[in-house]
Amino acid sequence: MYLSVFIIQCFNVFAVKAKFSFPFGKSIIGNYYNFAGIFAGACLGMFIVYTPPLHVVFGGTKNLSPLYWLIPVAFGILLLVWSSIRVL
Repeated sequence: MYLSVFIIQCFNVFAVKAKFSFPFGKSIIGNYYNFAGIFAGACLGMFIVYTPPLHVVFGGTKNLSPLYWLIPVAFGILLLVWSSIRVL
């Protein structure tokens, strides 16, 4: 669950910037700290989800397939599409 929320929020970082323009382009990649934060958060998230001793603490499992990441990625893309439609 944590990883799904994190993935959708990574897309939300770019959708929030799309108030008056599309969530793609030069203005989006202008702030490198966003990408550093996403990378650091992804490393921490993968560590929490896939480290065996932390499964007991956080209720994780070692059998989590990366295919389950596609569900929040699809909702994140839907979020970007919605923000693009909203700009139009």
